[in-house]
Amino acid sequence: MRRFRNLGFPFAAAALSATPFVPAMAQAERLGFDTRSVINGVELVCTGIGREVRDDPAWDAYALKVEVAGAEGQFLGNVEIALERDGNRVVELVCGGPWILAQLEPGAYTVTSTFEGTSRSGAANVAPSGQTPRVP
Repeated sequence: MRRFRNLGFPFAAAALSATPFVPAMAQAERLGFDTRSVINGVELVCTGIGREVRDDPAWDAYALKVEVAGAEGQFLGNVEIALERDGNRVVELVCGGPWILAQLEPGAYTVTSTFEGTSRSGAANVAPSGQTPRVP
C-alpha cells in the first residue's frame, strides 16, 4: 500500500507524483466525488469520504495523493489545491472531500493548499512508480 504524510501545516497532508506542463489556470475547477476527471491532461479524483471509499485499492494506482486534514487530524473539504512544476501551474482544483488523487509524471512539484484564506505550500518529488510521500 502506498503511503502519505501530513503536510505539516494546520490543514493539509499529501503524498505526490507528477503531471504534464500546463499554463496557469484562471479559476480552480470543482471536482465531483469519486469520479475520474481530466484537467489539462491530468487524471484526477476527488474522494475520501467514508471508510469503504478510502479502502478502495483503485486509489493506489495514482501517483499523487493529497489528504487534507486539520491540525487535530480531522478531514477537511472544500480546499483549493494547486500543483506546479518548474514554476508552471499544472492543475488548480477544489475538492469537497479530503483526498485528491492525481496521475502525474515523475519530477519535482510544488503543492499549494488553500483553506479559509490560508495557504501553505510544500515540495514533492514524484517517483517513477508508487505514491511518493515527500511533502514537508
